[in-house]
Parts: sequence; C-alpha cells; structure tokens
Amino acid sequence: VSETFLLLSQELTARNIKNYEIVIVNDGCPTFYEHLYTNPLYSNNLRVIENKKYFGKGAAVKYGLNFLSKDIICVIDSDQSVSITDTLNTCLSYKSGHLLYGVRVFDSEKNDKFRRMLGLILIFLANFLSLKHFVQDTQCPLKVFDNQIKEILKKHITINGGMYDVQIFRITEILGIPKIPKRVYFSEPGISILKLSKIILKDFFDLIRIRIYTRI
Repeated sequence: VSETFLLLSQELTARNIKNYEIVIVNDGCPTFYEHLYTNPLYSNNLRVIENKKYFGKGAAVKYGLNFLSKDIICVIDSDQSVSITDTLNTCLSYKSGHLLYGVRVFDSEKNDKFRRMLGLILIFLANFLSLKHFVQDTQCPLKVFDNQIKEILKKHITINGGMYDVQIFRITEILGIPKIPKRVYFSEPGISILKLSKIILKDFFDLIRIRIYTRI
C-alpha cells in the first residue's frame, strides 16, 4: 500500500498534477501509515480512513466513496496489478458522464492459467446472471467515474464482497450511464490467495442477488 501511494504521488508530481487526493481505506489490516505523512511533498494529498465495521472489498469501496470530493474518482487495488502508468493514463482520458472500466490484457507467460480460466468463468456468470448488456471485464480492479456517478453508487452499492463491481455495472445499466472499456496490462499479484469456497458459494449467490435486488 505504501509503495503504491508513493509511486502514484511521484508520477502525479512528474506530470505536474497537483489537485489530487489519495484515500487509503484500511479495513482492519494491522498496518501503520504514519511514515507516509513525514514527506511534505505528499502528506497534504493523503488521507487514511479506518473501516473496521464492514469487511470485504465492496464494503471498503462504498465506505471510501463517502470521503471523496474530487471531480474524477478512480478506484484501484493497492497491489499494482494494473500499472501506475496505465492507471493515470486512464484517468487522464476520462470524460464525465460515463463509467470507464479496465479490460485486462494478460501476459500469458506470467499469469496462472487456472486463475485466468476462473476469471473468465466469473465474467461469463456475471454477464449471464446479473447483467443485460455485455461487459468485457467485470473483474479488473480499475474503475473511473465522476462525482455525480459516485453519489449514485454510494447510495446503492449493497454487495460487500468481490462482486461489488458487477453491481456497479448493474446500477449504471439501469440508469443508462454509458460504460467505456479501457485496455490495461495486468500482472497477477503474487500474494493473492484463491478461496474457492467463497467464489463458489458467496460470489455465485451475490451475482443472483445483484440481478434480483438491485433497485434505484
């Protein structure tokens, strides 16, 4: 997390982008970020918020949306599976009024084939069970949208787990908000752990819940 923050800050500084804020959502991980505040070049653009009540990626994203005020919002994982360069280029290409989402381009020699196949199955199930309009990649950890869309999402995201991004697509689908794919290179995070029981049970039923219970 710390490394990702510093790399983002350095790249933003190199591009002479000053009006930004990086919000880190800490959902109970015993990590301390005090050392990040010691550098005056970056400390004014950092906020760390604690989310100890609700667990899961979707819960962290929904909680974090309450603390964002910039015109353009970018949601990413902290594992750098999508490069800093691709992340910032995606943000700079954004035009308000639509949802911009990453479509992963895999390096076949560096990515686990089983994980890739499982990801394709999840994308198929998400489109088949939850969505009416096809989405190229529901699992890429990169979403960019404007402040108006943020206000809608924070009111209607109800999925706490990893399928929260499918619900984002469902919400924008219901409202007719255009979705635009953006190709980004993807590297599997080495510390990521597959929990098949969670994927087979919780994620599957979350996809059904998204289609039936998402209401605007």
